Amino acid sequence: MPPEVHKNELDSNYLLMLQNLKIPPANACSRRRLLPLINITVEFIKLCAMASSKVPQPCWFNTISQLLMQSIIEELRIFGELSTQNLKARLAPELVSPRELEWAQNCDTYINYLQPPPGVHTKHHLEDISDRFPLFQLEGVIIDAIVNLMKKLDPPVLVQLERGKLRGMTVLETRRLKRRLGLP
Repeated sequence: MPPEVHKNELDSNYLLMLQNLKIPPANACSRRRLLPLINITVEFIKLCAMASSKVPQPCWFNTISQLLMQSIIEELRIFGELSTQNLKARLAPELVSPRELEWAQNCDTYINYLQPPPGVHTKHHLEDISDRFPLFQLEGVIIDAIVNLMKKLDPPVLVQLERGKLRGMTVLETRRLKRRLGLP
């Protein structure tokens, strides 16, 4: 744990985060049992890599960048750690496709951005960044990205059947297929 971060400060940062997100402390889990945001970041990067043919990279890159920044801020403010090497090590084994690796390399820019300038205390620098990129804003960015993806993806096959037309088939062909399958 960096010398400038103490347990009481971490606990108060966690309570402040709960307050900002309007989560009553009684409904929150212990800070020590909290799943780090970096875990979600890794899974989100994988989702973006799979969906990259449907949604352009700039849309995803903005979301991933904000998610990564919040992950790093959380690492210090909630868990008391800030090791970019640690974060890179946690990201690297999970990211295997060329697209995922490309995004991870681009995110290095944001990791460097989060390093405080000379003479500026890490805590003050991250508080400034937190003010510019609040956590609740990230929630909206992620929801927008997922809704955008859902609009671009083909509906699930069962929904297409329910609507009476499968992709690549005419309405008549779909009706015949449904009859052969014994579907209404």
